[in-house]
Amino acid sequence: MPRPLPRLPRFLLGAVAATLLVVLCSTATSALKASAVEAPTSFVPASAAGQVAWSMMPVITNIGEERSNFAYALEPGAVVEDAVLVRNSGAAVLDLAVYGSDAFTDGSGALDIATAETGSAAIGTWIAPSVASVHIEPGEVARIPFSVSVPADAQPGEHAGALLTVLQSAGETVSVDMRYATRVTVTVAGDLTAGLSLDQAQLDVATGFWPWEAASADVSYVVGNTGNTRLTAIQLVTAPGVELYSSPDASTGLLTLAELLPAARVDVHATVEGLSAWLPFTAVQVAVSPTVIASASDEMPTIAQQQLSLSAVAIAPGWWVLLAGAALVLVVAVRFAVRRRVTPPRTP
Repeated sequence: MPRPLPRLPRFLLGAVAATLLVVLCSTATSALKASAVEAPTSFVPASAAGQVAWSMMPVITNIGEERSNFAYALEPGAVVEDAVLVRNSGAAVLDLAVYGSDAFTDGSGALDIATAETGSAAIGTWIAPSVASVHIEPGEVARIPFSVSVPADAQPGEHAGALLTVLQSAGETVSVDMRYATRVTVTVAGDLTAGLSLDQAQLDVATGFWPWEAASADVSYVVGNTGNTRLTAIQLVTAPGVELYSSPDASTGLLTLAELLPAARVDVHATVEGLSAWLPFTAVQVAVSPTVIASASDEMPTIAQQQLSLSAVAIAPGWWVLLAGAALVLVVAVRFAVRRRVTPPRTP
């Protein structure tokens, strides 16, 4: 007749079984969470008006031929005269407002133009069209002269703006402005500088329950143009075993900064997937490689790559379960070994 198992080994087996049960239950819960897929959202595109269409292009002058926009290299206090052609290619009569505006890089990295409501405080005030509005019949072309007057105290460097034609459409509840803009860039004589800053960096790491589940890291920082020239910048975020390159359309999860105007500040957010959670420390490196965009000036400053390193502590909760289970097994094993040593053997 086999001898019954001692009480302590049964307790040991029970502790191991309880630990395995917790592991299996938590793994099943994680699998159920991972299998949940959010239903896609459908978007209905806005309908186009169809009746209204127009375009703008610079005229051919001694200043420039076959230009897609207006770019000047001027001294402080200089004045330049130029003109733009506006073509009505739609079926409706156009009554367009004409004015100059400041350009800026918004917080997401996109190029935008100040509206008439917000007003302009820089190059937009330098641009003076010969008319405040223009009437154009379908199929006709209007020539609009304008001047750019650089203030005597203008700061050296590139100043970006636009010449706008605006059609205001008044609806029952909302007024919508349709805008067409042609860029105007003035490089004021003086020392051109190129600078880029990386600040307000933050790293947040999210793990699964168990350390063998992949972790993810949310990286955020602010890219600033601290010089007086326009920049474009390629970005790279790296972590152990993972590289995230930027792309022009952000299809990789990280956007290539197409144009940073002077004084621009862009908020960058990226998520790095597939990180290991076996170690409690996660390190991420950010590299931004800027390039000066060619301007109307022959002097081109250079700029070096900017880098920063981030680290965070993130421990998968399952580690505590595993450690507690291992500690429990160790304690039970030690107690059983001690008891077996001090208990005299049974006599048959």
